[in-house]
Amino acid sequence: MLDCIFCKISSKEVKSRVIFETENSLAFLDAFPLAVGHTLVIPKQHHEKIQDLPSEINSDLFSTVVNVVEKIDRL
Repeated sequence: MLDCIFCKISSKEVKSRVIFETENSLAFLDAFPLAVGHTLVIPKQHHEKIQDLPSEINSDLFSTVVNVVEKIDRL
């Protein structure tokens, strides 16, 4: 999607501070964090709704969430 900021971050068109990445998901620090470790986790492919994610991408995305939470909990 042309004007989706997350697609631009995923394609590296917009810089971000990536902390974890897989083939299907990307975790990066929020540009304007509300707390230490404030992280966004997104699928690399554009989807309008989370329920539209294919099961493979959904599984990868939530595995990434678990990985990132474990890292943030150590802060």
